Amino acid sequence: MAETARTADTAETAETADTARTADTARTAETAGTARAAETADTADTADTARTAETAGTARAAETADTADTADTARTAETAGTARAAETADTADTADTARTAETAGTARAAGTAGTAETAGTVGTAETAETTKTSETTDTADTAETWNWRGGRIREAFLEAARTAADLLAEPAVARAWDGPSVLEKFTVRGLAGHMFWQELALPALLADPLPAEPVVPLRTYYLEKVIWLDAGPDAPVSGRIRQGGEATAADGHTALHARVREALDRLRTEVPAAPAARPVHVPSWGDWSLNLDDFLLTRLLELVVHTDDLACSTDLPTPAFPDHVTAPAIDLLTRLSTRRHGPIPLLRALARRERAPGSIAGI
Repeated sequence: MAETARTADTAETAETADTARTADTARTAETAGTARAAETADTADTADTARTAETAGTARAAETADTADTADTARTAETAGTARAAETADTADTADTARTAETAGTARAAGTAGTAETAGTVGTAETAETTKTSETTDTADTAETWNWRGGRIREAFLEAARTAADLLAEPAVARAWDGPSVLEKFTVRGLAGHMFWQELALPALLADPLPAEPVVPLRTYYLEKVIWLDAGPDAPVSGRIRQGGEATAADGHTALHARVREALDRLRTEVPAAPAARPVHVPSWGDWSLNLDDFLLTRLLELVVHTDDLACSTDLPTPAFPDHVTAPAIDLLTRLSTRRHGPIPLLRALARRERAPGSIAGI
């Protein structure tokens, strides 16, 4: 029985020991779990806070975190959403600025736009430098320009003037000086003076200050300003034109030729050097001006047409002008013919001789 008692004691002791070990093990396990949990979230009050702490430093966490335990997390919250914009935006003080920086095209517009409040504004900023002058309209001519050659007309004008001056120097012109010309009521001297009076005036016009009179397009000049186009030889304006020619040639053939040569010598230098849109105002015109290139086209037309008149008046062959001189004159005469007769008679005269009108003269 004593042995049995010892056995029972031993069993109880073992059971007690096992129980103690079990309890210790449980407490150890509980303690270990607690320790691991403590290691996982030293500064996080909740599991959500712990996960937030693990992802601290990302821009997206700043929008959802209720609290930030460290200064780094606080700084991250201040700059939430601005990390991506940092490379393209000069500053990112607010979330709106960051979103603007993320908008397509903001970075490209930074050099040209002071600010970009919306995506549409950014698109405008990208083209700001090229659209500043888009509101400025061309006041010289409409899209249907009557002088599409522009500055190239200068060379053609100078060549036409030189050819006309060569004809003026011919002895046959001097011999016929006081006789009638092929133009009604014009003498040869009056025709010669009329041919060159504006070339004689042009050097002084270019030396004058820029005129205050507004520039009109060449089309407006012919359709609205001049009054001689449809005037007959007995009209007052035609009489004044003849008187002007006679006054210009009053000093005789030799004197006129010398003055023309002197003026052309100056124009060969001054015309190419003049600004592209240099206005010219002739005092007898009225309260308007022409751009220099348009003015030169009017003069080229006069020189080409009147060179033929002067040659025919003195029984000389008409000088041969090159194509780059005659083409602008013919273009302009075609427009003036259409103005007077309409397009159909002009088409028939040029293409259908069986239906051609008697005249398609433009001036």
